Amino acid sequence: MPIDTFEDAVEAAKFIPSSTPTATKSKVYGLYKCATVGPRPSAARPSAWSTEARMKYDAWVAQNSKPMEVAKQDYIELIDQLLGKDSSSAMNMTEVELPTTNPDTPLSTVKTKKKLSIATSAASEATMNSFEQIQQLLKQLENEGKVMRKDVQQDIEQALKGLQSELANVKKSATKTTDYARQRINSVTDRVGFTFKFFSIAYLSRLGFAILLLLITGYLNALSSNLAGYRNPQIKITGPSWAKGMTTLPDLGHDVISKFTLRFLGTEYIDWFELPDHFVDWMGTFMVILILLSPRRFMILRRLPVVFSGLNLLRSFTVIMTSLPDASPECAKQFVRAGKGTSYKDRNFEEAVVKSFQRAWLLIIQPGKHITCGDMVFSGHTTFITLAMLVFAQYCYSAHPTKNKKLLACVRYCIYLIWFVGVIAIVGTKLHYTLDVFLAIFLTITTWNVYHDAIKYDALKQNYRVLKWLESEVIGEIDDEAFSNFQKKIQ
Repeated sequence: MPIDTFEDAVEAAKFIPSSTPTATKSKVYGLYKCATVGPRPSAARPSAWSTEARMKYDAWVAQNSKPMEVAKQDYIELIDQLLGKDSSSAMNMTEVELPTTNPDTPLSTVKTKKKLSIATSAASEATMNSFEQIQQLLKQLENEGKVMRKDVQQDIEQALKGLQSELANVKKSATKTTDYARQRINSVTDRVGFTFKFFSIAYLSRLGFAILLLLITGYLNALSSNLAGYRNPQIKITGPSWAKGMTTLPDLGHDVISKFTLRFLGTEYIDWFELPDHFVDWMGTFMVILILLSPRRFMILRRLPVVFSGLNLLRSFTVIMTSLPDASPECAKQFVRAGKGTSYKDRNFEEAVVKSFQRAWLLIIQPGKHITCGDMVFSGHTTFITLAMLVFAQYCYSAHPTKNKKLLACVRYCIYLIWFVGVIAIVGTKLHYTLDVFLAIFLTITTWNVYHDAIKYDALKQNYRVLKWLESEVIGEIDDEAFSNFQKKIQ
């Protein structure tokens, strides 16, 4: 007989064969939850660590939010299909079907076969025996079937209990191991402000965009700097009398520093052309160390290239627009090749452009070996060391590897001092005019502050699609989650 009610189907589900596929069992579970609790679970989806709970949740949701009555009917039909047309016999036998013997009971024993043979013979000789004898034989078979079924049932129950105990021990051991591993991972990642969400497509796409933008604008800046080197002129001032004979533009910063260098070094300027490059290396190294130690490392790596890219793009236009004479005596030597008297700046425009495209890559890869001259207007050296200083000023307050505020303040002030000395070195070596350095400081600080102020206000972000995409809410949540975990650890 087919199953009629939902309650009967629930009881009959206990007799589903163990060989039933896992997908089918999941469907049975999902229909049961829809029929008894509701069409959808109220709780959130369990984490990937809770494998069993996550599978049950997905099985429930997979039923497409069926109403309870529809789910009950589907559940009845599925159980009826799994147990066969005679599924109700698993729990509610009738007297005509020898109901006392469970269908799953092994009736293939020799004793049972003999009894069935006697029953068959008795049925064939019904005309010769009385109805009472047949009834006695059936009762005897029924009693023996009950005893046999009880023994088999006890054996099965004992085997199931043993299996459940072993599975419980295995699950308990696996849970302990998983929890310990998770705690260790969380402990390390929280301590350094790291989260695996940084490797999501949403986060990596923005980080990759920022780095790509920096590479493109960096190449444009190098290209313009090389072109400016071919165009900058060599001058000789004829008046007024106090400037007569000078080969560079009058500069107040150069005049002030030369008074000190003449007194202490015996030269009109700091005769160490590579000194500004060393400050760039030092400030860059300190900045990299801070980024690696900071729980805000991915935030800095995403924002710093964007700001730097804007400055590179601005510099790539300005250095080529108006060509100024070089401030550095070392650059003045480029006008004449040793022993030939011919300047490399005498190349025609087409040849200069081709050479600049080739040399721009060398300038990016090996900036110390392939210097540029003529790229005045605002200083690239000053721009970089100012950016490094701003990273400490912005992120060394909260995104730090320690909670010692005095130590952090000491680190910041040391960086400020190194930056200031680096600025003096750029002017003192006459690598740039004082105006170049001043404009670089002003534009770098302004660009940095404008970007960080704009991302704080949704009204401003809405006006710029790129800014809205780079600093979307989902990215901010990942940054804040990593930093919150770090703050809990150090507190």
